[in-house]
Amino acid sequence: MSEGNLAQHISTALELAYENAERRKTEEALRESMERLKQLIVYAPDAILMNDLQGNFIGGNRQAEDPTGYRKDELT
Repeated sequence: MSEGNLAQHISTALELAYENAERRKTEEALRESMERLKQLIVYAPDAILMNDLQGNFIGGNRQAEDPTGYRKDELT
């Protein structure tokens, strides 16, 4: 293998390692953000009901159970 090819392989390996590290940081930030959002919904003092674009119920928090009279698992 020539020195040029070796340098190119090393450069490519370093770029891939950097991209993998950045991807892992992004994935961790996304997980943390999703967990914060989940906690906000779960502990919100108000009822939160979530629907998809077709209007189908897809979720809600515990506070939504009282005014509807249904448990969360009964609403999905």
